[in-house]
Amino acid sequence: ESPTGMVLLRDTLLWQAGNNVERASIQVGPGIYRNLLQASGADLFRFLASSLQPTSTTFRYFERGSIVVVGGGKEIREFNVTASANSGITGAEVYPTYTNLSEGFGVFTAKNEFKMNNVQITEGTIDSMKLNPITQGLNFRF
Repeated sequence: ESPTGMVLLRDTLLWQAGNNVERASIQVGPGIYRNLLQASGADLFRFLASSLQPTSTTFRYFERGSIVVVGGGKEIREFNVTASANSGITGAEVYPTYTNLSEGFGVFTAKNEFKMNNVQITEGTIDSMKLNPITQGLNFRF
């Protein structure tokens, strides 16, 4: 509850804007590559509309959030390709054992994570949400 007596509810939504995006071939330094993932505002609006109920009695506000980029070695992609080859309607009941180890089973690879904190949604984005039919019923304010 806020000092004015209003009830405050904090909630966290996790939007996965991209998945299994392969590394681009643009090398900008030793072992450093540049890549691009484009996610549209409409994608974000559809995610919010599917995650929240419309309201006319509650105001919603964005707090600062984070953007997290996780990368992994090519061995993860190879594991996913092997696993997905045997999935679906015609897939085998038993998945093949994938390993890149000479002795034993498992996947040996690298993983890295980059996190950008304190990302703020702009007032222009909130204004667009108020006008867009997908999100106007969510009652976001700046």
